[in-house]
Amino acid sequence: VVEWYRNDILIMNETSTELNVSEAGTYIAVVGPGTQCEDRDTIIVETILAPSIDFLSDNSICEDQLPYLLEINTDQQADIQWFENGMEISGANSTSLEVSQAGIYSVELTNADNCTSSDEFNIDVVPLSNNQLSAVPELCEGESFTMEVTSNGQRFEWLMDGEIITGATQLELDISEAGLYSFIGYNELNCPSISEFEVIVNPLPDADLGEEMIMACEGDIITLNVADSQGNDYLWRK
Repeated sequence: VVEWYRNDILIMNETSTELNVSEAGTYIAVVGPGTQCEDRDTIIVETILAPSIDFLSDNSICEDQLPYLLEINTDQQADIQWFENGMEISGANSTSLEVSQAGIYSVELTNADNCTSSDEFNIDVVPLSNNQLSAVPELCEGESFTMEVTSNGQRFEWLMDGEIITGATQLELDISEAGLYSFIGYNELNCPSISEFEVIVNPLPDADLGEEMIMACEGDIITLNVADSQGNDYLWRK
């Protein structure tokens, strides 16, 4: 008969010559307890901690953040191996890993005592919003048009010459001024997708015939001239 003790406390129902242990402590095996042939021996079991793994990166990223750097912190010196979707990545043995696509990335750390720890990280790549803009006409002074956008974004902004247009948060914008306009659609992670377009407003022709009234005798021929420095085409009406 064998009695087992851990930290001087009898371990109940353990009487065989083998004992499976999972906790640190001082273990004593007593053979032939209470007899003249009683013998005992002591062994100290210490727990060696495996390396800790602390991921420093985000799970969800936007597509324009690729390639993306995965990083970990650990509390021990350890050999490192990275995996992508369960497959070992050759040469990936540092605390960081540059990734270029979505997937399940895992890392395994083994310390000098051959204790191993592992953890995995699921990278989800979220696409930017898809913006489709209507055609941009050239305007004449005094004209306007409505820019219409189709977008799957979550929220929207408009800019003119780099300045936010206050209150412009919809998919339409009435435009009458020349400038460089930007439409920004934000996805669920608040990453921007920017579409730019330029609006040109042409000045109206300046038709100057000179005097508003010319006195002429019946039968006289008068030549009318338009002062034009812009090279415009003209249609005469009586």
